[in-house]
Amino acid sequence: MFGKLIKNEFRNIGKLMLLLNLGVIAMHAIMLIFDSIENTGIFAGNILGNLYGTYVVIYIISMLAVNMVVFICFASRFYKKIYSTEGYLTHTLPVKKSQVVNSMLVSASLWTAITAVVSMSYLVFIASRRFEVFNDEFFRILRNFEINGGTVTVMVTATLIGMIAGYMLVFLSISIGQNWKSHPVLGSAAAYWAITGGMQIIGVMGMVAVAKSGLMEKVWIHEFFDSPGDVIVTVGLIAIVLECIVFAIMYVINLMLMKRRLNLQ
Repeated sequence: MFGKLIKNEFRNIGKLMLLLNLGVIAMHAIMLIFDSIENTGIFAGNILGNLYGTYVVIYIISMLAVNMVVFICFASRFYKKIYSTEGYLTHTLPVKKSQVVNSMLVSASLWTAITAVVSMSYLVFIASRRFEVFNDEFFRILRNFEINGGTVTVMVTATLIGMIAGYMLVFLSISIGQNWKSHPVLGSAAAYWAITGGMQIIGVMGMVAVAKSGLMEKVWIHEFFDSPGDVIVTVGLIAIVLECIVFAIMYVINLMLMKRRLNLQ
């Protein structure tokens, strides 16, 4: 049944996500054409140069905005599927609440990752072309710092788990906001900022405590790390553990709020 839920999620939101990504690819193509023409010097000192500059601004804003649009789409999707009129139908399905949440997390995370890669692809392409002379130096630095495939894997894993935890935070905030019946959207926004602020305060307090304990000083003195790559891996693994703990807490609380809301209705 879980597979059917995921399939249903992709069917319901897939067309919109596909259109968004096709739009991004189209903007990449136009940008590539503009860049190719700009290299010939045709745009210098005429209205075409202003047109090119305007499009660059629109392009940059669009690449940033598209990822925010995806974020808002899945936040809205969660609300509609769980707490709106559509939610009544969802709750009548012979599935666990956890399966519904899991399917939405999978869909949201995959489409967010896909959109992020698509929106960043042209930037990576241009950087690799324009700074090709620095490639050898760049990879030499990576080798010297012992930053390898394992390091990148840890960083990517930490980023993906952080993204999933980020969606879980949004889902939890929406669930909390439903307790404010007259202004559920405002309640959700307030819950989001309150939780985010609380986690930031706890994080700062943790860093201050570590600094005062002299732990990091002892680590550096005893040379526990052989290279910057080891530091990145260690920090990444710590981040993964903390993200998993925070995710688990938010996940459990969200399920409790969903069940409580359903029982009240």
